[in-house]
Amino acid sequence: MASIRSSLLDLAGARNRAPSGTDTLQADEARRRGQHALTQGKRAEALDWFRQAVLLAPDSAAALRDLGRCLAEDGRPGEATAPLMAALERAPKDAETVRALGAVAQMVATRQGGVDLPRLPSVHALLEVLDNDRLDHGHFAMLCIAALRAMPGLASALAALAREGLDAAVTRLLGESAGMLRDPLLIHYLARTVNLDPDLERLLTGLRRRVLSDGLYRRNGPPPAFLAAMARQCRNNEYVWYEDEAETEAVAALAEDLAARIAANRKVGAEVSAYALYRPVETLPGAQSLGRRTPVTDAEARRLAAEALKTAAEERRLEREIPTMTPLSGAISAAVARQYEENPYPRWLSLTIPSPQWDREVDVLIAGCGTGKQAVTAGFAYGARARILAIDLSRASLAYAARMARHYGLANLRFAQADILGLEGLERSFDVIECVGVLHHMADPLEGWRVLASRLKPGGLMRIGLYSERARQPIVAGRAAIAERGIPPTEAGIRRFRRDVLAGTVPLGVLAAASSDFFALSDTRDLLFHVMEHRFTIPRIAECLATLGLEFGEFSLPRADADRLLAEVGGEPGDLEAWDEIERRHPQLFRGMYQFTCRKPEMRR
Repeated sequence: MASIRSSLLDLAGARNRAPSGTDTLQADEARRRGQHALTQGKRAEALDWFRQAVLLAPDSAAALRDLGRCLAEDGRPGEATAPLMAALERAPKDAETVRALGAVAQMVATRQGGVDLPRLPSVHALLEVLDNDRLDHGHFAMLCIAALRAMPGLASALAALAREGLDAAVTRLLGESAGMLRDPLLIHYLARTVNLDPDLERLLTGLRRRVLSDGLYRRNGPPPAFLAAMARQCRNNEYVWYEDEAETEAVAALAEDLAARIAANRKVGAEVSAYALYRPVETLPGAQSLGRRTPVTDAEARRLAAEALKTAAEERRLEREIPTMTPLSGAISAAVARQYEENPYPRWLSLTIPSPQWDREVDVLIAGCGTGKQAVTAGFAYGARARILAIDLSRASLAYAARMARHYGLANLRFAQADILGLEGLERSFDVIECVGVLHHMADPLEGWRVLASRLKPGGLMRIGLYSERARQPIVAGRAAIAERGIPPTEAGIRRFRRDVLAGTVPLGVLAAASSDFFALSDTRDLLFHVMEHRFTIPRIAECLATLGLEFGEFSLPRADADRLLAEVGGEPGDLEAWDEIERRHPQLFRGMYQFTCRKPEMRR
């Protein structure tokens, strides 16, 4: 207990503070004064009060949460992570702590140049995160990786990978580092996120090959729980890891053997998990019999198969139920729809639930909702009284979205297949329209934007996301390399290109660092192999807004970051010329995309 207390005092920055008059205040009073200081914009003073509260009550989740939130608002997300993780350990079900930690994790995951962490979060805290589907696990992936790399077993295997090569590293992982294959954090991380560590991917790809080629799923191999977790990881990343010809042939032979045994209702075991390391369980001929007529003796494989079959059946049913509002308009819309039918994007696994921002009836359109992460987030953010319509070209994507909306229990959200270009005749207008990451994939982005603006009520708000010409240059180089090599946008082509990038034979290693979208198949296809892509500059955005008669609002950046950047150039939040100069100085600032709000003026009487 003493070491925990010392650590928490360090978090507060107060371990060696000399006693003062404020030491006699109760923690709640210190928190109240800190919150009052925040309302007056006095963040430094608020931080002092919140540190004092943690000093007085180091086991108070509320005090730790307040300190973490204030550090985040001050533009210090790395420092904010530790107190918020500590707060979560003490109150894992507290909604405010969960939301605050989720917001900070997103800042840590996406901030340009990375974030230095004063200390690693505890394994216990990370396990709490990964057990909570009201947090976006993807935002915690790098924190999990840092914690895992600090473990001697994995560190030893990765050191062998660097010094002796892949075979030696896999042998180490199966031998003296085999305890890692039972580690709860590694198992949870693989099952509930998409891995973002290239070295760990290479190690696990080699382990997967060894399991298949040597039949280690039958005996002397990884524990069944680890094998199932690795299979879930492969499903999460849509089987993006590279496989050679020998593996492809071995998987085909395994599938043939499994199909014969299923057809004969003969028992199967961990070979189901081995197959799921390479292919979705539901693609096995006769897979519906698994666990029914065909006994599955391995409990982990049985659970794995049941999950996969249930998910696939639910999405097939939901896809049949989704209404069609408009036909597709033109060849580009059809090509984009085909891409997302083949590879719905993104295959998200969890999200951070926002607190409701609205408490009134409001009509919202999510234009180009994809697999529904934005739409489900909106379902919570706009409140239960909102009426939200989410549309997309791809029925497969919409089915994924509908399944996830049901999982999160949303009743204010409706999905439909529609083309933005077909909405002009829609007899409905909206208070809010969100269209993020969509217009730049249309044949004519301005025309799509014009149609959306025609559906926005006077005084209505738009949230738009567009690719940045400056920030997108590493991706442009990747697309050029793909075109030069004639690599097709197939699963095999994408796997081969990623292998070459990660091995360094294609000198574009920056791609892996530039985007977390490099680590799943649909993400990589959307990132680098898209059938249509436009890129924008801030002056072009200004021209579009003027053409459409829309008023710029602000870019979606953390407030402290926006204030700091605007101070560099003496600009105001709505000054697009100032933001153009800021981006010139910081060309990767909008590396995801420009995300901003704009408004349709009220009608003049």
